[in-house]
Amino acid sequence: MPQRARGLRKSFAVFAATVMVLLAFAALSSPVAAASTEPSPAMSTSGVTTYGPGYAITNLPDGSVRFEYIPTFQRWDGAWRPTTALDRSAGEWPFLVEEGLTDLRVTRLGQDFRQVKVPLATYEILLDGVEETFPILLIPPEPVLSVVFESNYSVEVDGLAIRLRDSSGAIAWTTGPFHAWDSADPPRTWDRPITSLSYSNGLLSLTLNATMLAEAAYPIFVDPTWITSASTGWASISTRDNVMEDYGDHNFRLGWFADDFNDNTKDSVWLTDTGSWSILGGVAQLNPFTRIRSSASD
Repeated sequence: MPQRARGLRKSFAVFAATVMVLLAFAALSSPVAAASTEPSPAMSTSGVTTYGPGYAITNLPDGSVRFEYIPTFQRWDGAWRPTTALDRSAGEWPFLVEEGLTDLRVTRLGQDFRQVKVPLATYEILLDGVEETFPILLIPPEPVLSVVFESNYSVEVDGLAIRLRDSSGAIAWTTGPFHAWDSADPPRTWDRPITSLSYSNGLLSLTLNATMLAEAAYPIFVDPTWITSASTGWASISTRDNVMEDYGDHNFRLGWFADDFNDNTKDSVWLTDTGSWSILGGVAQLNPFTRIRSSASD
């Protein structure tokens, strides 16, 4: 056989083998079932993508499904969205802020709170909360500052903080530590600008620090902040750069399999399909034929 013919036959054989490998690889892309959390749909050039807590599922035109772990957040209306879509002006935010001339309303997952503004107050909308800064101008000022505060959350006072619990009883919002500074150069600061706090009949009352009122250079600026998801300070971010919220007592978890078992505790992220296992002395003890997998719901 001529040398050129043998070369063409060899090249064709290599090409055919490559096509068979590619077809075999494509066959591995079988459809994946979505998690129980209701995802939010989005259109993409390669198919329809839905999002859930920490994942994206794309239905591709060829009938296969692409599953990805990505950073996501839960929008104020409950829809899950990728963190790349965060845009408050477009409503893509963990909570909805409606600011009027005299009041401020914050809504999330069907519940809200409304606060009448302190005169000349300014507001900064953060990813995980709303920071308010208001001035104290009068000399001498009233020792108690009261504002109208209405909410369909359950409102409770815990020392110098206010906590708002949602319909499930979980803390949805809390006030961060109060801070204050005056108009001196350099400004003098106070970490306890209020000495007591109370809430009754839709009225929020703050007793201002008497020493601060007597010694400060006016105006004094006070900055209470409403923070979402008090346990983490991460609002409703479910996954950010492979760091997962852990709503138990372990705070944060890096990735899905970040457990060295050193606390002798079985985290709920681990599920057993077959067999059984235990933890002793910081070591996972697996019985024969035990199979462990991660739970996509944790």
